[in-house]
Amino acid sequence: MERFSGTVAVVTGSSVGIGAAITKTLLKRGLIVAGLARREDKLKQFKDELDKLGFKGKFYPVKCDITVEQDVIRAFDDINKNAGKITILINNAGVCPRVPIHDAGSEVIDSIFETNVKGTILCARQAIKIMRENSTEGHIVNLCSIAGVVGWMFKLPIGLYSASKHAVKVVSDGLRREMILEKTKIKVSNISPGLVDTEMTSGHIPEDPYEHIDVQDIANAVVVVLNTPPGVVISEMTVLPLHEMV
Repeated sequence: MERFSGTVAVVTGSSVGIGAAITKTLLKRGLIVAGLARREDKLKQFKDELDKLGFKGKFYPVKCDITVEQDVIRAFDDINKNAGKITILINNAGVCPRVPIHDAGSEVIDSIFETNVKGTILCARQAIKIMRENSTEGHIVNLCSIAGVVGWMFKLPIGLYSASKHAVKVVSDGLRREMILEKTKIKVSNISPGLVDTEMTSGHIPEDPYEHIDVQDIANAVVVVLNTPPGVVISEMTVLPLHEMV
């Protein structure tokens, strides 16, 4: 990770859960982390917490709704101009309403696919644009889900979430191949966690018989993916609790 010290990593959904753990882990290693989130109050609270911890790196908070194209363009332009050279994008932001497919209204459908899929694509597009302009050896890491690999899990109505995360998996592979065809030095990796103990999953699994993994386990997985030599990429990584059978 030494080669990334002092460069900028953009982390979406950075103020809570997996995003917060990734942000702290990268700050410990001396990176500048541009944290994107919709909730300005959460960003401010998180920045206050980070300031007290005194990490080596610097946190640069950016209020951004990743489902809104102009918001994403503005955010990445701001980061590129004022925070520094973007070398890493961690597409982490996501939503998971528990609604059966056959009962889902347009608002829920739009929320899931605009955040999980459209937001991932918009952020990747802007990051790649900036990385190419700067001839950067960049890295995009998309946070998927085991539910996007094997479909419906945990006896919960998350079919739409699973579909959106399967789309993220396919988008990741498509981006990786595009970067190869265009002969860039931009890596694309996809990480699919199993059940993670976060705000999003808390209290939603009745009589929970499932093992959870911690948000720090996913942050550590991100470090492993980023730590590969320049000529190597981990295109797919699945991170599961020891006894999760999929």
